Amino acid sequence: MDNFNATTMSRVPTLISLNQLADYSPLDEMEGASPPRVEANLVHAMKPCKSTVASITRDATPCYLFPACRMPNAVPPLSAERLAASQSEQQKTMSDSDGENDSNSDTQLYGIGEYETESASGEYASTLGQSAFDDILLSHWEDRAELGLFRYDVTECATKVLPGELGFVAQLNEGRALKKRPTEFAIDQVAQPFDPTKFNFNKAGINEVLFTFGAATGIATSKYNEIDATIDGLSADLAVDSPMFDPNLVLINVSPIEYGHVLLVPSVLSCLEQKLTLPTFRLALEMIREADNPDFRIGFNSLGAFATINHLHFQAYYLSTAFAVERATLSAVTDVTFVPPSPEMNAACPMESACGGAFEESDFSSVHICTLADYPVRGMCFYITSIADIAKLAAVVSSCCERMHDANIPHNVFVCDRGLRAFVFPQCFAARQAAGEVPESVLATGVNPAVFEISGHLVLKRKEDYDNADETWARNILSEVSLDAPTFSRVVSLMLTGK
Repeated sequence: MDNFNATTMSRVPTLISLNQLADYSPLDEMEGASPPRVEANLVHAMKPCKSTVASITRDATPCYLFPACRMPNAVPPLSAERLAASQSEQQKTMSDSDGENDSNSDTQLYGIGEYETESASGEYASTLGQSAFDDILLSHWEDRAELGLFRYDVTECATKVLPGELGFVAQLNEGRALKKRPTEFAIDQVAQPFDPTKFNFNKAGINEVLFTFGAATGIATSKYNEIDATIDGLSADLAVDSPMFDPNLVLINVSPIEYGHVLLVPSVLSCLEQKLTLPTFRLALEMIREADNPDFRIGFNSLGAFATINHLHFQAYYLSTAFAVERATLSAVTDVTFVPPSPEMNAACPMESACGGAFEESDFSSVHICTLADYPVRGMCFYITSIADIAKLAAVVSSCCERMHDANIPHNVFVCDRGLRAFVFPQCFAARQAAGEVPESVLATGVNPAVFEISGHLVLKRKEDYDNADETWARNILSEVSLDAPTFSRVVSLMLTGK
C-alpha cells in the first residue's frame, strides 16, 4: 500500500483531501454535496478538527477521540456537577499515585478512573453518571440519525422483557430483516483472507464515521471539560508511522439493533480479517471501560457465527436492562488450567506499557474461568474483579478465541460490566442448518443467533413471534446454537490448553 502523499492524492482526485476532510460536515449533504468516502490511503487524511477534538481525562493521561467530521454543536457541555465530580476523581487518582507517572500503570494508559463491581442486587453504580465518552458517541450518533443515515428508526421498534428467570429481551425489528446487508462469503470457514472486492469498512461513507479511538501517545493534553479544545503541537502533516495513518474507527451501524449501535474497526487500513486477537480485543476492552457505563456492551461474531463482513470489527450498543446471560448461574472450572500459547503472547500488543511482555502462567490466577449453568447455549465466562487485570483478561480470552479460529470453530464473544466480564460461546448453528438438523419452526422465525441474540437480546422479524414469545420459546430457539456436552468439553480443553 502506498503512503499517503501528493502523488497518491493526484491519482484519486475524486475522493478526499486533508482540507476537504477537515471542513466536511454531513450537513453539507443536505444541501446537495456528495459525501467523501473513507478509502485506503485516503483515510490517512483523518486529522483532528480543532473545533471538535475531545479529550477524556480521568487521571494523568487522556484518551483522545478525534471526530472525523465537524459537527456543529455536536457535543453538549458538561454540567457543573459532572465537571466537579470528574475533577475530584482526577485529583484523587493523581494524589493516590503520589504524582508519579508510572509507564507500567494500567490505569494511566487510557486515563481510567476506579470501577465498581456488581452488587448483590445485580445493579451497578457509575461514579460520574454518563461519561464524556457516552456524551460524544451519542451526540454524534444522534446527529447521524437526524441526517437519515440509518436504514430505519430503531427507536420505533417495540421491545419487551419476557417473563421468566433470565429475563430475555425481545425486540420486533422488521426493518433489519428487510434492509440488513447480506453475507458475501462462505459460512463454513472461520478463517478466510480479507477480500478487497467485497464490502469492507474502507468503502463506508465518511459521514458514517464518528471518531477514531486509541491510546494517548504524547499528544498535548487538555482539561476534562475542554471539549472544543485547541490542541497545540499537533502537526497537520502526520508522520508516516503515526497511528493516525491506520486509525481505529468508530462508525455507526446503519442497521442498528439498539440505541447508540456502533462498530469499532481496529486498524482499518490494515484490512484485517474477522479474527479476534490480543491487541484488537484489548482495544475493545479499553473502549468499554472508557464508556464506564453498565448499559454499554461490546460483541464479536466470528465468520460462521453470523459475522456478515470479513473486515475485523466489534459491535457495541446501549441497552438499559440486563442481558439474560448476565443473570446466568456460573460454575467454576477447576479441572483445567489456562495455558498460554507462548511466553511471548503479549509481545505484539501495541499498548506496550500496559500489556507488553510475557506473562507467567501463574499470573493468570486473577482471571476467573467458569462455564454457564442452566443456560440454553453452552458457553464460558471469564471475569476479573479489578480493572487493573484487564490486560490479563484480554490475553486469556484472545488466546481462547485464536485457538478456536485456527480449529475452524465458529464463536461469539460478549463483553459487559465495564470490561470485567467476557462470555465466549462456541457455536454450531450454521453447520447444523447446512446439515438440515435445525427444525423448520426455528428457521421460520428468521432469528440469526449472533452474539447479542445468544446473550439474551432477541431481534425478531415477525410480529407473531414477538406477540407469542416467552422464556421457554427463547430457550428452544437458542438451544439450536449450542454444542452438545461432549463436544463442548473438548472445545473447552482446546480453548484453555490448546489440546
